[in-house]
Amino acid sequence: MSGTVLLTGATSFTGCHIAAALKGAGFRVVATLTRGRGEYTDALTLRRMELATPDAWVEHAPFGSPKMLETIATEKPVAFINHGADIRGYRRPDFDYLKSVASSLSGAESVMKALAAAGTRRFVHTGSIFEPDEGATDPLEMTPAVSIYGTSKSMVWQALRYFAESAQLGVSKVIIPDPVGPWENTDRLIPYFVSQWKEGKEPVVKTPHLVRDRVPAAWLARVYAEECARGAESGLVIRRPGAYAMENEAFLNLFLKRVGKKNVWKFRVEPTPVNEPLERVNREACLELGNAQAEEAFWSAWTAALGI
Repeated sequence: MSGTVLLTGATSFTGCHIAAALKGAGFRVVATLTRGRGEYTDALTLRRMELATPDAWVEHAPFGSPKMLETIATEKPVAFINHGADIRGYRRPDFDYLKSVASSLSGAESVMKALAAAGTRRFVHTGSIFEPDEGATDPLEMTPAVSIYGTSKSMVWQALRYFAESAQLGVSKVIIPDPVGPWENTDRLIPYFVSQWKEGKEPVVKTPHLVRDRVPAAWLARVYAEECARGAESGLVIRRPGAYAMENEAFLNLFLKRVGKKNVWKFRVEPTPVNEPLERVNREACLELGNAQAEEAFWSAWTAALGI
């Protein structure tokens, strides 16, 4: 497959893997930035930008901005991936969901019209497993949003889908569960526990029975590349990639086994009440799951990035 893909959010954990997967699939990748490139200074973001290695960075081009519209007209992408979003503080009870929705939809109709005029075939949007589950055949069985953040993501999706389909673009939504792998945030479960173990501490698992769906970021990224290769005639496609769906305690034990630390690093279990669903998983097992070579490549890359 060839052609240009316009990608937002390439400096994020999953975004840098998406950019790398697109390059590996033969696409030319143009990544937009909301700020100037020199304003990204923290070590983790710089490492992600190094991994992403798009063919071009476009500075000061937030979603819906004149710079983004100009880039669409110039680059004429075959697909547009809407991966970036301002969701700072999304886990906080005072998350400003109205601000997030307004920011995510600013200039949305203009973006879709610009894409259609440029000959773009597909609009690919990142969804979250925090959203209401639209997969149920009976509306009464639909899983509700996990939080107001999940509700806001659903509001944004419905509006973007409307504008994209009105512009006669093919639309794909990739629902992200719990991505893991090299260069994720240091406060996530595994990076945090590894930092504690390296300091000789015994970290505590407070939510051992929460069932979450850990999907390697590189496997998730492949799904985006597949969606960019679809034409507009494919219509609406919803992807739900998943992999290691299990309880938190079980996943920690799997990690320790795979990295050879099962009898070296320990953790304590002190369950505390949680105000969220006990289980939240996707339905589409990644092709790599069960492939010994693919799994070994993932665990080896993650181990190396964690400095183990």
